[in-house]
Formats: sequence, C-alpha cells, structure tokens
Amino acid sequence: MIYLKNYEEVKKLIDIVDISKNYELTVNISTALSNLNDTNYANKILDNFSGSKVSNLIYGNKSVILYNLAHYKKSLDYINKALELDPNNNDYIFNKLILLKEKYPDRLEEYFDAIKSKIPNIKNLDELNNL
Repeated sequence: MIYLKNYEEVKKLIDIVDISKNYELTVNISTALSNLNDTNYANKILDNFSGSKVSNLIYGNKSVILYNLAHYKKSLDYINKALELDPNNNDYIFNKLILLKEKYPDRLEEYFDAIKSKIPNIKNLDELNNL
C-alpha cells in the first residue's frame, strides 16, 4: 500500500504511473487529491479515466467529489450509476440518503421506502435526521 503524505507526492505519482488503465489506483489518487483539497483535479482525473472497466468505485468516488464541488445533480446521477452496479453497497446507499436529505428532501421519502429493508438500523426518516 502506498501512503501519500502531501500534494507533491500525489502529483509525482501521477506523472510516473499511467493511472488511466487502473481504476483502483485512479480512485485512490482522486481520493487523495480530494482529501488534499484539490477536488477539481480529482474530478478531472476521473473524467479522463479510460480503463476498459469503469466500475462502481469510479462512479461512487465521482459522486463524492461532485458533491464537494456543489454539483449536486451530477453527484446524484453518479451515485445512481454506482448503485446500478452495486445496489447493496451500504456506503452508496448512505451517501444517497444524505444527499437527498440535504439537497432533495422532496425525494427522500420515496427513496427511503424503496431501500429501508437494506438499512435495518434506521427504521424511519426521523432516525435519519439524527445522522
């Protein structure tokens, strides 16, 4: 496992390694960039991904980055794509619930009703408000 401590290390790795063919490395580097407050560059890396296997990891990470960039509609589109590929992923379900709760509350109840069997520790929308 590679631990990147600062922005310069991340940029150096991008220059050395062809991340466009490795989706896991692409996700990890975009996450590192996002954590280092360069969400625009992290988003660009995911946009340029050209691997033959675009995965739920790419879509899920792109959703988080777009949310952080305040592109909520696009973020919702990408979390939906991630859920199409991995409908039981608790992180994606939770991220979508939070996104709907904060930005699209009129759509929250319908989604919650559709997935509440997948989140047994939250029995109703009132409990979601405590998150």
